[in-house]
Amino acid sequence: MKTGKWMMAVLSGLAAVSMLAGCGKTEEAEKEYPEGTFMYSSAGLPQYKKIFFDGFLERNGVEGIQVEYQAADASTLQQQMLLGFNSGTFDDLPDVIYVGPAEIAQFQEYDMLVDLTELLEPLGDQLVDGALDSVTYNGKIYAYPDEIRPQVLYYNRNIFEKYDIDPARCETIEGWIDVGRELKEKSNGTVYLSNYDPGKNTWRYYLRRGFIPQAGGRIFDEEGKVVFGEDEGTKLAMNTLGTLMDEELLLSVPWMQPACFDSMRDDQIATFYIGAFYDEHMQKNVPDDAGKWGILPAPYFQEIGLRGAPVGGGAAIVKKPNQKYAELFHDIWLDYNFNFDARKEYVQQMMDEGGPYSNSVVKEALKDPFWQQGDDYYGGQSLMKAEADGLEGCAPPLATNLNDNLADGIISPEIEKFLAGEQTIEEAIANADRQLKEKIQ
Repeated sequence: MKTGKWMMAVLSGLAAVSMLAGCGKTEEAEKEYPEGTFMYSSAGLPQYKKIFFDGFLERNGVEGIQVEYQAADASTLQQQMLLGFNSGTFDDLPDVIYVGPAEIAQFQEYDMLVDLTELLEPLGDQLVDGALDSVTYNGKIYAYPDEIRPQVLYYNRNIFEKYDIDPARCETIEGWIDVGRELKEKSNGTVYLSNYDPGKNTWRYYLRRGFIPQAGGRIFDEEGKVVFGEDEGTKLAMNTLGTLMDEELLLSVPWMQPACFDSMRDDQIATFYIGAFYDEHMQKNVPDDAGKWGILPAPYFQEIGLRGAPVGGGAAIVKKPNQKYAELFHDIWLDYNFNFDARKEYVQQMMDEGGPYSNSVVKEALKDPFWQQGDDYYGGQSLMKAEADGLEGCAPPLATNLNDNLADGIISPEIEKFLAGEQTIEEAIANADRQLKEKIQ
């Protein structure tokens, strides 16, 4: 598609957005958009985004455009995109797709997404840490950041009070592990520092999103060469998991499963080192724990100082030749993020209806008391503010590689063998490294 005209138009408006970023509004000249149907695709519950999109059109007096959505998981969307581009049936494709880093890499290998670097780089300083990392591939930005959620440490206040332990000791990973040792001793082994999943989620939550990026570790180097087995940061991360397991500081109950929720009720688990998203599972499944839990930023390695990598995604414009709603969506995204009052009204509606919502990705917006309101589940502590604080000093996520899924399928089973006691952590590292080099390079 030819992006020049609409991109020049929106670039001319960025200066105004920058100057008004703290004013709770955006300043848009009256515009005319092509009539027709604007289609977007997302996993989850895309119907809730439509509420804001329709609100934008109404507030700005835009007529003749219908907003439609489709719910599609990553696999379904990939099939749809490949079919549309290969057959040239672009009219059947959405205008905007909500994607994560892996999907961005896959689609952009076939030049399916519009390069938004020139539009979004000037706004980078106004966005929270990590907002652009998850929508960047090979140095180019291919999606508008939609949400970014940090790694955090949920902690059981009752346990820390009972055993007279200061939660502030969990500031570093080394201190967090020492707390686990003390809890094990004082409780006679009945209270665990945290949990683990005998399956694939230990790799996902503890290592890919946590210890490895925090330690500056890598699976691949900048040229795509496998360095898993020799990278010092990766070895530090893997050995940290090894320490937790060898010293029996983790309880074998998978996240999001009934046994894990039972262990919360029974005060067996002191902390959860995991993404902020776990709040939804805790509040839904263990409502009686309200007031028991607090939130801390994810601990960091003392000598490195980086917290866990956040998880994010964004909205990409499909690069189809008849794309006519790129400028419209750009304006919607600006309104969603820089019209502070409209965004707060939308989020409040989601809270009232039990719909999905996320923090603003704009630093200035988060200074508003609205984004710091207390949550009864955390004894009045603000989950929103805890999420914003958790992004400060976070590690960048592992660089996206087209072989990520294959790598995950090699590494995780070796970790699972270690968790089952079938091999040491050193053997897990060596076996995963050997297979990665045999199958990928």
